[in-house]
Amino acid sequence: MPKISEEAKKLNIKRPFCIECGKRLKDYRSLRCRRCYYILFRELKPLRRFGSSNGRWKGNKVSYSGLHKWVNRHKKKMRCEICGSNSNIQASNISGKYLRDVNDYRWVCARCHTIIDGTINNLNYNRRLKKWKNKKS
Repeated sequence: MPKISEEAKKLNIKRPFCIECGKRLKDYRSLRCRRCYYILFRELKPLRRFGSSNGRWKGNKVSYSGLHKWVNRHKKKMRCEICGSNSNIQASNISGKYLRDVNDYRWVCARCHTIIDGTINNLNYNRRLKKWKNKKS
C-alpha cells in the first residue's frame, strides 16, 4: 500500500490510484490518470450539445460578433464577391437585419466592406471635420 500524503489524510482521501486502470496517481486530488481521463473525455465529446440543443442557445437574439462567428463556421469562405481579392475576407450582411441566415451574408474583402457599409465616407468626413476645426481655431 503506497503512502498517502498528510494533506490527503487531513481531507480523508484514500484514493492514490486511478479508479479506471489502477495506476498510481501523482496528485491525490484526482480520481483518474491522464490517459484514462482523456479516453473518457473522447467518449463524452460527442455528447456535448451544439446549436438549439445547447442550454445557452439564443436563436435570432444573438449578438453581432456571435452571429459573425456563426456565419464563419457555417458558410464556406470564398473570394471577394465584388473585386475577386483573396486576402482579408470578411462576412458582410446584405439585408441589414442580422438574422441567423447564411444566405443573408456574402464574402467581401476588408476594402470593399468599408465601401459597402459607408465606413470609408465616415472616415473621410471626420478627417475633413478635423481639418475644418483646426483652421477655425
